[in-house]
This record gives sequence, C-alpha cells and structure tokens, in this order.
Amino acid sequence: MRIFNSYLNTGRTLAAVSLMALSSGAYAAIESVDATVVDLWAKQFQIATPDGDSFRMWGFATSEDGQPQYPAPTLRGVEGQSVTIRMHNKDVPQGVSLDFPGQSAVNTLCYRNATANPLPPTNGCYVNFEPGLNLAMPQGLQTNALESLEYQFTLNKPGTYMYQSGTNQQMQVDMGLVGAFIVDPLASASGTTITVNGATTADYHAKGLAYNEASTAYDREYLFFLSETDPKLHYLAELDRLQYWDNGDYNATLFFINGRNAPDTLAPDFQGGMPNQPYGSIVTMHPGQRILLRVINVGRNQHPLHLHGNHFSQVARDGNLIGVHDTAGEVTELRPVVDYTYGAVQGGTSDLIFGWTGQKLGWDMYGTGSGFEHTCDALTEDLQNNITHEPTPDGFHDDSWESCADHGKELPVVLPENLDLAFGGFWGGSPYIGASGALPVGEGGLNPAGGMVYMWHSHSERELTNNDIYPGGMLTMMLVVPYEEGANDVD
Repeated sequence: MRIFNSYLNTGRTLAAVSLMALSSGAYAAIESVDATVVDLWAKQFQIATPDGDSFRMWGFATSEDGQPQYPAPTLRGVEGQSVTIRMHNKDVPQGVSLDFPGQSAVNTLCYRNATANPLPPTNGCYVNFEPGLNLAMPQGLQTNALESLEYQFTLNKPGTYMYQSGTNQQMQVDMGLVGAFIVDPLASASGTTITVNGATTADYHAKGLAYNEASTAYDREYLFFLSETDPKLHYLAELDRLQYWDNGDYNATLFFINGRNAPDTLAPDFQGGMPNQPYGSIVTMHPGQRILLRVINVGRNQHPLHLHGNHFSQVARDGNLIGVHDTAGEVTELRPVVDYTYGAVQGGTSDLIFGWTGQKLGWDMYGTGSGFEHTCDALTEDLQNNITHEPTPDGFHDDSWESCADHGKELPVVLPENLDLAFGGFWGGSPYIGASGALPVGEGGLNPAGGMVYMWHSHSERELTNNDIYPGGMLTMMLVVPYEEGANDVD
C-alpha cells in the first residue's frame, strides 16, 4: 500500500516545488558541504523504501547529534584548496576509516585524548565502537581512547569523485558509508576567464565550469549517485547477526538514485518524510541550457543510464577529461563521447553535458492557432548567438530559444479525445511547452509548469523495480519548462 501512498505524496509535494523551483529564478546546484573543515560521524539509522520495507543503514552525519544520511553528505571544494576531514564513529559496530579515490598525498592523524598522533604503522588506525563509552577505539589497541581520525590533503584536480569507508568495503559501502566529493576548477571559483578554441566562460554566460575548459561550462548541475543493495545484508545488521552474512549470496533487489527508489526519486530535496534520504533526482531545465550531470556508481553492478530527449556528451571520466593527452597528462584535444545511454561502471564517475532546444521537432513547440500567439522573426528576434551572445544569428529566438525554422508548424497528428486516453501524472493536457489543457478530475498535477517531460532511467528492466514491484528503482523525470518573459541567460 505504501507505494501508492508514496505516489500520492510525491504528487502533492512536486506540484508545489515545481511552481517554485522552475520559475523562481533559483539556480539549480547540488546540495553540498564545504570541505574546508568537516566532521563526519558514522552512525546507524533506518530508511524506508516505497515497497513498504525498512531496514538498517550505516551513514555519516556532520555532527554527533545530526541526522545520518544516505548517501553521505556531498563534500565540495576548489582546486588547490587544503581540506581537513575528521571522522568519528558514534555507533557503527565495526572499524571504520575513510578512503578518497582520486586524491593524493592524504595525511592521516589519530586523535587520542585530544592529542594528534601520527598514523600508527602497525594497526592501521581503524575505528571500532566501544559499547557503553560511545568512543571510537583503534582496532588492535584497547588503550588510550581514539576520538577521531583526521585526513588532511590538497584538492589537486577538479572533477567528480567519491569518498567511502576504507575498511571492509564490500560490506560498509553497501551499508551506506559512501558519498560524493566534488572539486570545482580554480577558473570557476576565481572568476578567471579562460579561452579554448575561441570560446570563453564569459561567452557561455554559464553559471559554472566542471573543469578548466570552456566546453565544460554549465547552467545547472545535478548529482546522479547510483547504487543497489541486497536487503538481507541490512536485516542481519539490524539483528546484530552480520557474522552469518555470506557475500557469495549477494542478490541486489533495490536500486537507488541519490539514495532513493522511484517514485521517491521525484520528491524534492529534504522531503520531510525521508529525513535520512535528503537528495531527490528530478531534473529541470529551460530550453538551451547546459545541464551538467555528475554520475557516480558506487554499486557492484554496471548501470545503463538512459537519457531521453537528446544525446549527451561525456566530457570526463574519473576526474579526467576525455581526449588526447600529452606526455605530461595535459589535454591537447578534447574528444567527448556522444551517446544516449551511459554505462556507469562500478566504482566510476563521469561528467555528462546535456542540452535540449526542441530543434527539429517538426512542429512549433509553443503551439499554433488561437491562444498560442507568439512570434519568431528571424530578422528582429534572432539577432545573436544564444550561447556566445555574439551578434550572429543562430536560428533560435533570442529569448525563448524557439527554433524559428519550426515556428508556425502545426502538430503533425490529431490528438485523441480525453475519453480515449489513459493519463500519467505528468500529462498536463497539452503537447505544447508552457501550456495546459482540460483534464478529468484527479488526473495530472505533477507538471504545473507545462514542461516537456522525459523519463530518465536505467535501461535494465530489473533495475526499474523495488523488490520486483514495478515501477520503482532507478527512474526519475526530466522536465523542460519555458522561460519567463525576459533574457534567456536568466535561470
């Protein structure tokens, strides 16, 4: 029954958040924590899934009394920045440490009785929970209470990374001790204008850069943190019976985007009913915007992520730009991979750039006939290139991004009457962007802005279920909504 209630609750909240987030001018950025100095507390907690289940997770919180979450809080810093991350173990009944793939020269200190000690070379400085004391203890040493592990390093390269437990990873990562780590390039942080092949960040009028390359400029960014789990492992953890776990019996039946299973993926960030699963994954954009999709697969399986609506360009993998590199490792020629399904490999990260303009739809996406009056005059309303803002026409309306070549073209099919239709929650009653139409009572409601709606999902049918209940799993939506009246570089 909960799966139906989840759909209902999602609809109520999404309708409200869509009206606010899609048209308020809010910049879509990934929720994150400044990595300059961070305390992470390993804790146990419960999550609920849309199939009516709930089970034990281990995760990190940013304070001793804070809410642990899955995935762990997204950490974020800037290229060249020095960071300090202190890890404490509140009540996870195993040794816990941290590993930072893609980062180098990580200095680790153990804090005992508020005194920093170099990393002991013989015991690994792992952390155990000591019942009754709520203090972390070094594995193999039962004297001098270990209060925390401290990791110090410099963020040397921009990119999308992860951090995870460095202890018993096949169990602890699956239990939830893993999160995203984003490193922004120095150019975007300092406001420095860079030029690549004649295009600069200022030309793009973008909100950010993924790397020190103008071609990685973006207007909105989203995190797609992919994972899966076998609930049996979590049941044993809840019963304190992990000694009976056989890793050879692993069989994932739950599949997550940002720590949620569909339809909970469609609810906004920090939805009240999911206090330990704060990150939603619905994607919204305006025509012509560049979307940066930061994809991380922390699971054991490869996940084929399929993006409807257009092809994407994969510009980087594991924090490295895709292209021709010289002997020093510098990119001399960018060669992004263009595709519509991304095979997210286990333990890998990737940066995808996605855009949508409606060009070559073959019909006027803003509608034709009475009630849909609008103009797209190539002589007066296409005076500049919408990306570079140079005075060179590009075939698109300077404000709405309408393709003037399709202006006035009627929809090439006759739509059936409502009595002949079954309705999805995102159907607003009109095929035109920004418009809505009459619907039967109780239908629709998930698309108040009248956006073009595309499903983004795993291309493995099994991963579209929650414990074999369809629909669920790795499934979310992407909405293209019209600009409010005004310049197209306003979010």
